[in-house]
Amino acid sequence: GHYGEVYKGWLRRKERVAVKTLKPSMEKEFSMEDFEKEFRLMVKLEHKNIIRMIGQCPPSKKIAEVNYYSIASFLRFYPLNGSTITYTHSVPFTLSLHSQGMQYLHANRIVHRDLAARNVLVTKLTCMKISDFGLSRYVENDYYRAKKNRAIPALWVAPEALSDRKFTFKGDVWSYAITVWEVYSFGAVPELIPDGIKGGDFTKLVCELHDGRRLKRPERCPAKVYAELLMPCWKYDEEQRFNFDDVMKALEKLSG
Repeated sequence: GHYGEVYKGWLRRKERVAVKTLKPSMEKEFSMEDFEKEFRLMVKLEHKNIIRMIGQCPPSKKIAEVNYYSIASFLRFYPLNGSTITYTHSVPFTLSLHSQGMQYLHANRIVHRDLAARNVLVTKLTCMKISDFGLSRYVENDYYRAKKNRAIPALWVAPEALSDRKFTFKGDVWSYAITVWEVYSFGAVPELIPDGIKGGDFTKLVCELHDGRRLKRPERCPAKVYAELLMPCWKYDEEQRFNFDDVMKALEKLSG
């Protein structure tokens, strides 16, 4: 990832785990305090569709967190198993597991802020786990405003995050739809326009989104999924955008 590196390891020589460490080059931008905030946030979470934090290693040259191990991310799992997946029914079902995890986070007042296919891990077709809570925040109100000197995953976030660095629960819904788009497009980069985020200036991209331009429907994505799930998640006005209760209802309808 941008801030950390993940290694496969063993816990007490019995259980496979993932060990996340902070890149030395990122220690000025993402401090020990930030890393500990992520740990304190994650260690309280317990849901079948959220990666489980086991513990934190003692202070050393490398700051490390230990998570349960999963096989692959969405980006690797679906291309490897595409021939065995019925996209019309199986994908909406597995994406509903992903959205259940997000429902749980939002019920606990947590905005993920970095929801993307790379951060949804898969152990099997019926087991999805949301991971990477480095940018996540507990919010008492309905939003978190990010600092100007922090990088944001611009191609995945909602317009209000691009223009005002404002991250909301509805912003996570926008990112969820980008994740769905990634799955159906076999991991293509969700770039709406060339150089839309060049030099950290998002003005051109925000203008295009305001004018109604959206990512095109991937070839494997059914028209109903695009129209009834993705597009409502991509409403420019966040008040008109789906929440995850709406997402679950849409997925139930699409999977029926």
